[in-house]
Amino acid sequence: MNPRRLLSACTAAARGLLVSLVTLLILFTLLELGMRALGLGKPDTVLRGYDRGPVRFRPESERRHPWTGDHPDPLRIAVIGDSVSNGAGVGKDDTYAYRLERLLNMNAGLPPVEVRLYAKGGTSTYQQLDFLKLALQHSPDLVILGISLNDTEDWTRSDQLRAWRDERLPRVPPPAVASVLRRSRFLNWAYRRLEARRNRTAYLRHHERLFDPGYSGWQYFRMALVHFARGCREHGAQPVAVLFPDLSQVNETPYPLQPFHDRIHDALAKAGIPCLDLLDDFRGTDPYRLQAVPGVDGHPNEIAHRIIAESLLQFLAANETIDPAYIPRARSGSEKKFWDALAARLNDPAAVPSAPAAPPPLDESLDD
Repeated sequence: MNPRRLLSACTAAARGLLVSLVTLLILFTLLELGMRALGLGKPDTVLRGYDRGPVRFRPESERRHPWTGDHPDPLRIAVIGDSVSNGAGVGKDDTYAYRLERLLNMNAGLPPVEVRLYAKGGTSTYQQLDFLKLALQHSPDLVILGISLNDTEDWTRSDQLRAWRDERLPRVPPPAVASVLRRSRFLNWAYRRLEARRNRTAYLRHHERLFDPGYSGWQYFRMALVHFARGCREHGAQPVAVLFPDLSQVNETPYPLQPFHDRIHDALAKAGIPCLDLLDDFRGTDPYRLQAVPGVDGHPNEIAHRIIAESLLQFLAANETIDPAYIPRARSGSEKKFWDALAARLNDPAAVPSAPAAPPPLDESLDD
């Protein structure tokens, strides 16, 4: 090729590349200035001002279960589980176990109900068999096993679990990269969005590992359910399971963790344990309304624990695990009418009947 033509072609290419780079720089600058002007792209500050969690008051032993008193034959219920059952993020009296106890003691003329809680955060179902031994010493009539989706973790392989969990967290960028990200609103925003997408993929992959048929934790979980059911029945107690969905995902359609719920249902059915799956009770609800610290601590808050207790009460009564007479009789219907009317007006105002005519004016004689 002619050297002049080659030089001309190289010059044109360099000029085009320079124009492209300048264009990208201008676009980046406009994006950066626009995001700063609109206040977009700031890092989240979800924990700012959150100086402490709820105060976890604990009644002294002789003040627990005040309804039973000296009754010779109370209905005894044991609740076994992990951090969800133990009430991480809420006060002790707000846990679904103690809310259930209050609900079951509202009607007169029935044996009082005593609910004892045996739960510890960070434990898997196979480890909670030790709690079952403690619970059975008090001769419960009913034992409720709370199940979270991470209860198939095998803590005999803790290093592996910590590595899997670490993959679910945002990566801390190298110092040089972090220095650039701190100075650019746009690059900081883009980095966090990319990490959020990677974290979500890692989160789903984590559950696929936990429910892999060859994973030791899944095998321990299934064996634990068999031992749980057998231990309850040998001591004359009815076993029941309650399955908690992932509150950060319940408003997604389809719910991405449904396959793992299905596997737990199959394992419970083989063990002969009835199960209340709470997914439908929470489906479609904004996670920010349900979590202890939205976006940070996904444990159920007071609202979620109340929903769990009320759903569990209805489930136990419908299956005659408890006497349906325990359903509280003194209930107000006015709130339901109000919320039904409000929901209708918000969801489809055009379908709501027009307001009734204004009342006639007062008779003047009433002014005397």
